[in-house]
Amino acid sequence: MGSQSKNRKSQCKPRSNVPHARSSSDKESSMWHTRAPSKKTNRPEVNKIDKFSWLLYIAVSVVLGTITFYYYQKYKNEVSVQTPLPSPKIIADNLTSAAVTPERFWGTYRPQNYFGMKTRSIQSAVVGLMWFTQSTVQGLPNIRHWCNQEDKLPRYTWLAHDGTHFGEQEIMDQTFILRTGFVKRSGGEHGGDWTASIRALPYVSHCYVPKNGLFLFVEQKN
Repeated sequence: MGSQSKNRKSQCKPRSNVPHARSSSDKESSMWHTRAPSKKTNRPEVNKIDKFSWLLYIAVSVVLGTITFYYYQKYKNEVSVQTPLPSPKIIADNLTSAAVTPERFWGTYRPQNYFGMKTRSIQSAVVGLMWFTQSTVQGLPNIRHWCNQEDKLPRYTWLAHDGTHFGEQEIMDQTFILRTGFVKRSGGEHGGDWTASIRALPYVSHCYVPKNGLFLFVEQKN
């Protein structure tokens, strides 16, 4: 019993906080395990090199892609076969000439004007109508020629038109009515002959109408 109590007392003794002295072998081993101080790397220069390499890669890729696309399109256009549709043409060659369709050579082919005549040729003489009302106020008169909403005409429209041989139109101005018409007959080498008529009528026969100037002009386009 006495020996057992002694052993217990020895086990219950607190350990001292005094550090153990290292042996010479421990010191040598610790010297071997110490790391040498690492050299500092230049991080900004590395990042600059990476950005430059990426930009160079993108630029080269774009150039190569553009060259590849160009030669592919060139090869595609050279190799592709374009076969015309084996069917008659809807619009024959030289259809607008007076020799092929003389009945349609002359016509009212000036839709931007109140009244006008021309041919279907590129170099055609054009016929047009202009008029104005004499104003009591000094200044330039308001000339009617181009279809313009600022003229404030109540109405202008074709009453009858067959597209080839005749047409009748009514233009309502502020104080009078203009009635234009044309009649055409085929024949000859220039699409036939045509005649135009222009009449000015007041709204009321006994009503006073101010003076008006009326012009029918012909212009040759080069």
